Amino acid sequence: CSVTCGKGIQKRLLTCAEKDVAGKHKELVPKRCQLVQKPDVQLERECNLAACPRLVTHTVTNSARARWYSSPWSQCTVVCGGGVQARSVQCLAHGMPSSGCLLHQKPAMSQACNTNFCPEPEKKDVPCKDYFNWCYLVPQHGVCNHKLYGKQCCKSCSQSNL
Repeated sequence: CSVTCGKGIQKRLLTCAEKDVAGKHKELVPKRCQLVQKPDVQLERECNLAACPRLVTHTVTNSARARWYSSPWSQCTVVCGGGVQARSVQCLAHGMPSSGCLLHQKPAMSQACNTNFCPEPEKKDVPCKDYFNWCYLVPQHGVCNHKLYGKQCCKSCSQSNL
């Protein structure tokens, strides 16, 4: 909830994802879900917490001045590659919304997160085998580094490197 007491807003994020072969959710770029119909879900709703405490005094003291209050950071929008976290920030005085806070002191409402590079997708192992009966000659002539011979005679070349 965006507030610690009283009436606030709960938000949730809808992201593009799929389950990988291990059953884990893998987040995708939004473009990958362009042709997929978005589920009909509510992304925002009101939340009502216990009433905020009210001060009984009639005079406003410096300690009861309006202050900025922020909710916890939301979950990052991505697991890697650079995402965003958001939070709600409110100016409150006596637990009630106020306009008495200084704007230059307002805490950030968003921040970068998970800025590490995403790991490269695992490459499937191509079976290493010889495609020709003359492949035993390739390592003997030292041409395993040749683009064609190295690939076509993978088994003979890999055995010669041992």
